[in-house]
Amino acid sequence: MKDLDSELEYEYKEPSGKWWEELEWIFPPEEDREPTCYEMVQSFIINKVVPCAKCVELSGRFLPRVITIEAEHPIRGNEYSRIIISPVDVADGAPTVEPDLLIHIKYYDLLRVLDGELDIMKPLFFGEGWLIGNTTTGFDLKDLVDVANGKELVERPKAWPIGHP
Repeated sequence: MKDLDSELEYEYKEPSGKWWEELEWIFPPEEDREPTCYEMVQSFIINKVVPCAKCVELSGRFLPRVITIEAEHPIRGNEYSRIIISPVDVADGAPTVEPDLLIHIKYYDLLRVLDGELDIMKPLFFGEGWLIGNTTTGFDLKDLVDVANGKELVERPKAWPIGHP
């Protein structure tokens, strides 16, 4: 049984030093700086999702979805990355059309989510971010991130099956 106390805890953490050089899945930027939200998400998709057969099979069951991630960087402000799952695509910048889902999350929380250290919903449950839009799309993204990080796929509520509009 899971430790209930760990489920009820959340702490925002900022890594130190050149953390992006220590993570194998992140393509380091050409300049000596942290990757942008787009660069981080693109690295995640290329290096964790695409090579994962289970992710490819799972994303093939999703409807095409457009997700905008608005990552709040403590110095650079809000940065945007757009993801299309099924098929997978990543684009830089704010959306030009209404996405199925908009997730606002702190930059370093996004890093921890993509690295598999933090569940994507935890900062949202603790009021450190928000989402607007299609709940099923949020489940689709959570499933994809979890599987890409080697976690088991959690059974969904029957109201939101995989691939449901």
